[in-house]
Amino acid sequence: MLFFISVEAKKRKAEELLTRADIDYYNTCIKAERTRQDWETSVYRANLAFQQLEEERLNSMHDFVQKYTNHYSQMGPALTQCSERLKTTVGSIDVSADIVKLIETKGTGPNVPEQILPDFYAENLSNEMKKERRKEILQRFLSLLKHDLELERKGKQGVENLAKVFQETPTFGDADAQQDVFEKLQHMRAMLTYLEATRYKMQCTLAELDGRNKPTHPLFSHMEVKNKQGMYQTILKIPHWVRMERRNSGSSGSGSNDSHDIDISQVQDSPNDLYANVSARCNGVSTLTQCRALYEYEAKLSDELSLRPGDVIILVQKTEDGWWQGELNGNMGVFPSTYVEEL
Repeated sequence: MLFFISVEAKKRKAEELLTRADIDYYNTCIKAERTRQDWETSVYRANLAFQQLEEERLNSMHDFVQKYTNHYSQMGPALTQCSERLKTTVGSIDVSADIVKLIETKGTGPNVPEQILPDFYAENLSNEMKKERRKEILQRFLSLLKHDLELERKGKQGVENLAKVFQETPTFGDADAQQDVFEKLQHMRAMLTYLEATRYKMQCTLAELDGRNKPTHPLFSHMEVKNKQGMYQTILKIPHWVRMERRNSGSSGSGSNDSHDIDISQVQDSPNDLYANVSARCNGVSTLTQCRALYEYEAKLSDELSLRPGDVIILVQKTEDGWWQGELNGNMGVFPSTYVEEL
């Protein structure tokens, strides 16, 4: 009898350790995706900085040659003909066209980000596991994914409200603040796609367990499963209808000169809206809301906002941990909700 009790206790402990390992693995996958998004943004900004340096270099060379031509034209009549030829050549210089040509010849092609989706032990039907237990684990992760989808969509709605403010009030916020909002929308759309694709994988596994046909999904054709030494890894190539054109998109090295800037306030989800069936049960900020600072607060971390009594903050997102996200004087950050009152 004692032997069976001991075995049962070890079984429960093993199940608890497995559950904790699955949760840790899922959280690590989420952190890895956010880090990938930060890396992608950093690469884009570095690329833009290099383009600006190249434009400055070409403009400086242009100015130098122009001054040299003007000086040369003032020399004797014997050099007049040479100066005219130089003027014609210098006058045909087009820095913007040179940049476009450089992109066409040196560009790496369109950027198609790849997301590494989490592949859980219970998803692989070749792994030994009781059917009921496998379904229980998958249902638990589906609930977790649904919760994260709701939170991410709520945050996306708040940032879109802020983007609408930038559109309706052009003088509100500088170019850097607008670019930050644009990039935040990029990240949120990518994260929603990441979570939705993970949920779809699990739904397919559950359908297979129940003997049903697998559901259809617009992301299916963009997913690829790789087998690395017996370990399955699912890669999602983010579709073009999920990605938003970056500002100054000509600098992305795509080799195309027909891209245009996109107004962040006008960006809509694609017709294949991945997130339309996610309920809005969370207490999000569906309309533009403002709040006023009641007390002084000094930011302690880089992602926090410093508050002074009377400051009016545009509220972007509310969270249950007592920290809200908002925009103040063109800066995005979080602040304690107990220090403000809603207007």
